[in-house]
Amino acid sequence: MLSSTYVQVAMQLENDRLREDLALLKSQAGDLCARTGSPKELAEKLLRLACRLRSQCCSRRIETAFLPGMRQKLPESASLMVDRDALHQSATHQHGAICLCLYRSVKEGIDIRAKLGTYIERYCQTILLMLNGEEDELLPLAREKFSREDWFSFAGAFMREKTNEAIIEWNERDVAAYCARLINEADSKADHIPDRTAPARQMLESISLRFRNGQLPAV
Repeated sequence: MLSSTYVQVAMQLENDRLREDLALLKSQAGDLCARTGSPKELAEKLLRLACRLRSQCCSRRIETAFLPGMRQKLPESASLMVDRDALHQSATHQHGAICLCLYRSVKEGIDIRAKLGTYIERYCQTILLMLNGEEDELLPLAREKFSREDWFSFAGAFMREKTNEAIIEWNERDVAAYCARLINEADSKADHIPDRTAPARQMLESISLRFRNGQLPAV
């Protein structure tokens, strides 16, 4: 029981921290959009935060240790994993749109205020829906199916990872390299990236019916 409690509390704390930082991202985006002119310093700060959030989301121990083990041990979780992975993929595209938008604002002085709020709202909604699905759908299944030995194994993996101490703080070079890769991979300008995710957004709406009775969570 101690192993099970430790693993679940650790995952909840990491998800709660991610929720707090998503709220910070949305708040800072609101500050930027309320400014007049081209607030370059705010855009740079927001870009670094967005990049760090990506690292934070992907380095959670539920992502690196728990879900891979669950896929292996519980084949019956496959349909829930498909839903969760669709949200993760959609968030990846949305994050790319945000970073390209901010990066071009910083480098080219483009006014992004009209679209940035929408981009970040979609991203936050997607991540929050993914977190809710992990907690409300996947974890209850794990509690029902996993043995004491399974939880003990996860606890050992969690203790080795030390996720909260390993989140990467992105410097200017990291951000520039990441955004350059996004530009190279894009089929069109940043303005068109959200259109590429339309099928994912349709899937998001479908999945939300299962996770939250059709209601996207509030940010």
